[in-house]
Amino acid sequence: MEQPEKLRNNKEREIFTVSQVNRMARELLEGIRVWVEGELSDVNTGYRYYTYFTMRDDRAALPVIMEKALFQELDFPLEEGTKVVAFGTLGLYEKRGNYQLRAIRLELYGEGEMRRRIERLKRKLAAEGLFADERKKLLPIFPERIGVISAVEGAAVEDVIRTVVRRYLPAYILVRDVRVQGKGASLEICEAIEVFNREFPVDVIIVARGGGSLQDLEPFNSEDVARSIAGSSIPIITGVGHEPDVTVADLVADFRASTPTGAGEAAVPESTELLFRLEAMAAGSRRRVIETLKAKERHLGYLATRPVFSRSEFMLAEKMQRLDRATETLRRALARGFQRMMERFKMVLSKRTFARSDLLVVGEREELVRKAERMLSQARRVLQGYQSRLGNLEGRLEALSPLAVLERGYAIVFPRGKKRALRSPREAAIGDKIDVRLYRGHLYCEVEEKSDVEEKE
Repeated sequence: MEQPEKLRNNKEREIFTVSQVNRMARELLEGIRVWVEGELSDVNTGYRYYTYFTMRDDRAALPVIMEKALFQELDFPLEEGTKVVAFGTLGLYEKRGNYQLRAIRLELYGEGEMRRRIERLKRKLAAEGLFADERKKLLPIFPERIGVISAVEGAAVEDVIRTVVRRYLPAYILVRDVRVQGKGASLEICEAIEVFNREFPVDVIIVARGGGSLQDLEPFNSEDVARSIAGSSIPIITGVGHEPDVTVADLVADFRASTPTGAGEAAVPESTELLFRLEAMAAGSRRRVIETLKAKERHLGYLATRPVFSRSEFMLAEKMQRLDRATETLRRALARGFQRMMERFKMVLSKRTFARSDLLVVGEREELVRKAERMLSQARRVLQGYQSRLGNLEGRLEALSPLAVLERGYAIVFPRGKKRALRSPREAAIGDKIDVRLYRGHLYCEVEEKSDVEEKE
């Protein structure tokens, strides 16, 4: 209500120029950062610093400008009518009063939701520790067998093979052909990792592909591929040629290379560098051996000047004489000891006990014979008792045995395939298969007729 009164009073109202109004509008709009979706049209790349295009929907259009360097870094084709999502700041071109969006990011429609899904997956796997450095396996220094998982028709395989052969010729390369984008690619990559872990063991695995859009890289941002890489017992190197975005597979892998060529370089050492290092080690070893030999030679020369070596006959003469005397003393002592033992042995043999030893054992021998006869007689009585009991038990067993009953002409009837005998006709039906056990052998029969009435002879 106050503004109309000010406008009626020329002294109180403030009048702006067109430039000032446009500047105020620009400053207000530049505080607004938005995501906008729409169809692409009127793309103009003929200017030096900016690319100009328009985003439309069915009711309105929005002019958009984007730095040419950012526009040229886009990794997906843009055609008239392509649906995109742009992020940027609203603005105003003051000179003409044109309202526009200054875009700093441009994506194909649908990539935003895909990126949000990928970020959720990253947070989930990070919480489980799959990105932690301590769980990642060390790469072998000199791998003999290298497994490569990629599309054989792509340039990534050629880059890996060329790099490995150039750097380390002894390596043996096994290639597993898989789809690296599109439907079914994730499953094929997981199966290839399983094959190298179980059927064709290798020392290191390289998972590689060239660059592409976020949609093309979807298999490398899938949970299945990430968990297969984490569960591999063999170290895995990823070489996805898409530098701006780090895929989930890169974060889980034991080593991440930015390109397939970088993956090949990470997998094997450089042969020329190895040769240089071996030559340096060999030269160092030769130098240390020569220095050691010279030091030993100087030490031996010093020892040769010591009295123990220069006048050894004088230093050892006394000890050699003492050794001769001790040897002679020991020889005489052994001779005397042997003589005393022979005398004691002859004295023992002269005793009555050893002279008539047969008299000592006669009585013992007779007593031993009597005891043996008593034990033999007692054993015979015990054995007869057991034989009698065994005969009684055998008779009782024979009387209770079903075979004895069968031998008298009786039989036992079983349902076919069962072990429980039939005791009544009610337990079988017409047409049932039965087995009849006789004393010798079986009869296999079928029930044609039955009667519940007990027949009397």
